[in-house]
Amino acid sequence: MYTARVARVKAMLSEIETYNRAYILNADIEQVVEYLRGKYRFEPPIIAFDKKQIVNEGQSGHGVYVTLSIPFSGSREVLAIRPTTAQGGCPDANIGQNEFQITYNGAEARLIRAQIDHSTRAIEFNLKMAVNDLANFDSELSNTARRAFEEKRRRFQTDISIVDSLGIVRVQREAAPPTYPAPELRRQPPIATPTPDKPSEPTVDPAEYEYILGIISSMAKVMERSPRAFAHMEEEFLRDFFLVHLNGHYKGQATGETFNAGGKTDILVRARDANIFIAECKFWSGKKEYLSAIDQLLGYVTWRDTKTAIIIFNRNKNFSNILVQIPEPRRSTPNTNPKASTSPTPDFGSFSRMQMIPKRS
Repeated sequence: MYTARVARVKAMLSEIETYNRAYILNADIEQVVEYLRGKYRFEPPIIAFDKKQIVNEGQSGHGVYVTLSIPFSGSREVLAIRPTTAQGGCPDANIGQNEFQITYNGAEARLIRAQIDHSTRAIEFNLKMAVNDLANFDSELSNTARRAFEEKRRRFQTDISIVDSLGIVRVQREAAPPTYPAPELRRQPPIATPTPDKPSEPTVDPAEYEYILGIISSMAKVMERSPRAFAHMEEEFLRDFFLVHLNGHYKGQATGETFNAGGKTDILVRARDANIFIAECKFWSGKKEYLSAIDQLLGYVTWRDTKTAIIIFNRNKNFSNILVQIPEPRRSTPNTNPKASTSPTPDFGSFSRMQMIPKRS
């Protein structure tokens, strides 16, 4: 639980650090605090046990196994939290975007049913305890955001006072607006519906794709401006920061390590049962590995998935030398994946969008 809470608080503070001086000095603090609290809070999951389904079955020793899919809504991270007061009997689960799967084994139906009943009670109890443990997190977010915002405002006000004390006339620039509205909290991605002259499958507006890339770019700038905070993080933890920001815009529909087509993709954004964005995160380790990353990404997509990206983290020196290597392998990469005949022809321009983390000594 500590890791999940800290990750959200750090992501929130990183966002505050991106706010410019005009915004910090003129925005309504309480509006911004409310926006940040709503964006980074945990939504208590609601589990629909009554809608569980068997999605896989087979032989297991002298009995059988069944895999149940159980839908839920809310923050998936809460389901993975071990509460301070926990009840035993919670089986291992594969937690996805809006469902989790559990496998049960037994030689008789009554034994399997008993396992399901027991684990259901344990899951309900532990989830209730986890939500109780998070009861103060909303106020923690609000207080932390308010302190960070006010501290940054005080720093800017001090800087202005120092300049004012010089007694030199400033060049008058266009006045800033008296207040700034808080950013939009939630976003429902527009998915175009089929028409007779268009494909029969739902499509995503290209502008939405650019919007997602903009969210990723903003998070990358946060990392560039605070390199010490991210310099020693592994790929999984770096990816989670992007997921937090994406979920702030897409109602918790961005997931990591999610199965799609041929494997688990690092970042997947879904809306109305359609994939609107798929991305892979990699550390730069040469052109050969870059080509392999493209091939890997294509193995995760189906013919419906055309909005993709590769996010590359760099800790090497001579950054300019790395940048010049990107177009060459991109051009030499075929637009189809030889390992997956159902691969689409994605926008390969997306592969040149790189986000880097500077090397730290």
